[in-house]
Amino acid sequence: EVGAPSLIKKAVSMLVESVCIADLSSERTELSALKFLLTTGCRMAATEGTTTSAEAPPASPTSPLAEPMVRGTHLLQTIRVCSSIYLHTQSEPNRTTAKAALQQLVITVFVRLERTIERGKLEDQMGGGTVAAGGRDEKSMDKSAARKRANSSSAVSSSGAAAGPTFATQDHRDAYLVLRSLCKLSMQTAARAAPQAVVLAPQAVVLTRGSAGGPDGSSGATADASSNVPPEAAAPPAAAPPAPTPPSDDSYDPALESRILALQLLLHILRHSSAPSILNAGPQFHYAVRQYLCTSLLKNTTSSDTTMVELSLRLFVPLIRNFRSLLKTEIEAFVTNVFFVILDSKNSTVQHKLLVVTLFEEICSDATTLAEIFL
Repeated sequence: EVGAPSLIKKAVSMLVESVCIADLSSERTELSALKFLLTTGCRMAATEGTTTSAEAPPASPTSPLAEPMVRGTHLLQTIRVCSSIYLHTQSEPNRTTAKAALQQLVITVFVRLERTIERGKLEDQMGGGTVAAGGRDEKSMDKSAARKRANSSSAVSSSGAAAGPTFATQDHRDAYLVLRSLCKLSMQTAARAAPQAVVLAPQAVVLTRGSAGGPDGSSGATADASSNVPPEAAAPPAAAPPAPTPPSDDSYDPALESRILALQLLLHILRHSSAPSILNAGPQFHYAVRQYLCTSLLKNTTSSDTTMVELSLRLFVPLIRNFRSLLKTEIEAFVTNVFFVILDSKNSTVQHKLLVVTLFEEICSDATTLAEIFL
C-alpha cells in the first residue's frame, strides 16, 4: 500500500495473529510460517509522515524514518511460534530453519537497540554543536521534538498516568522483553513447561514481585513492569496455536529442550551483539542481567544435565568479560559458592568438573579480566 505505513503495520499484525493460531501440523505450513515470521520480524517499514512508492527502496534499518513491522506482543508471539516449531516438528530441516530464524530474530532486536543508542548519541552531539554555532535548524528541531514525543509516550502507563522507570525508546523495550522472556524460559521447571507453556507467552511480560529491587535500582518495593510496557505487550494472547506432534524419540523432553534452546539464544545474543549497548541501555537492563540472567545461570550450572551445565558455563565467559564492572559481587559468589563447590564436591561428575576447569582456563587466558576480578 503506497503512503499508508499504518495500514501495512495493521495488516502485518493481523497476519501474525492469524499465524499464531493457525494449524501448523504439516511440514509445509511450518516452513511457510517460519518464512513469513522471519521476514516480518526482521523487516523495517516507513513510519507515519513519510511517503512511499512502489519504486522506492525499502527503508534502511539505520534510518530514523524506519520502524520495525513487529513489536511488543507480536514480537514475542513470533518468537513463541518459531520456538514451538523447533521443539515439536518432526522435520529436521524445519527444525534447523526454526533455530536459524530464532537466532536471526533475537539478534535483530539487539542490533536495533545498538543502532538506536548510537543514533541518539550522534544526534545529541550534532545538536549540541549546532546550538553552539547559533541554534538548530527547523528540521533538526522537528526530529528532536518527535523523539521527545515518542519518549514521553513510553513514559505513560496503560492507565494514562506517568510511570516510574521508563524505556528510552521502543527498541529498548523490545530488547528488554526478549532478554527477560528468554531468561524466564531457561528457568522453567518441568511442571510448568507443558507443550503449550514451554514457549514464550506474551502474558509473561510482568516482573514478579520480590525484595531484590526493581529495574530502577530501588529495594524493597515491588517491580511491576506492566507500567513500563505498552498495554498490548501485557495483554494475554487471544488463543494458543495447536501444538504439533513432538518427535517420536522416547528420550525427547520438550521441557528440557526448551531450556536448552533459551540458553543457546542467550549465548547467541551475548556473542553477536554489543555488550556495551546493553550496559548503556538503562537500569532496566542492569536489573534484567542481575535478576534474571544471573539467576538462570545459578540454577542451570547446578543442573544434573551436562548440556545445561556446559551452556551455562559458556554463557558465564562473555558475562564476566563484558559485565564485570556491573557484576563484581555476583561473580565472586559464582566463583566461591558454585564453581569451587562443584570442584570440591564428591557428588559432582567428572564431566562437570572438567567443564569448570575449562571455564577457569578461558577466564585466565584474558589477563585484563583476571586482574579486574581479583583486584
